Amino acid sequence: ETENGEELISPCKCEGSQKYIHLSCLRRWQRTVQLGSSNHPEDRGAEDRHLVCNVCRGIFNLPPQDRGALLSDLAGAQPSDVATGLLLVTKRSAGESLASSSLDNLAIRAFLEAKAAHFRSAVYILTDISPG
Repeated sequence: ETENGEELISPCKCEGSQKYIHLSCLRRWQRTVQLGSSNHPEDRGAEDRHLVCNVCRGIFNLPPQDRGALLSDLAGAQPSDVATGLLLVTKRSAGESLASSSLDNLAIRAFLEAKAAHFRSAVYILTDISPG
């Protein structure tokens, strides 16, 4: 545990000063990689940085959120609410949402804002949820 009370974890095979990381920092990294990756199902296997440590190449013992949990977090909905037929509509921009979030890093905010640009002025409805 650190001075701010946040738990330190050892999610991979790293040793020494790189062995421990805040759980929230690992989750932020995993989410950044997931959001920066292609949404096409065939492309998902090409990206593994959210699953494998870039230093020791060990698989993280804490897997990232699945796409359903990630979507529910981004939508501000309960995971049980994300189901076929769900209609997501928002009036806030991604920048406004991120400004009130825990993402303190301006570069990450700007990156996520750019990645979310195609969602602006659009309406999406879930018609199917497939595992994987």
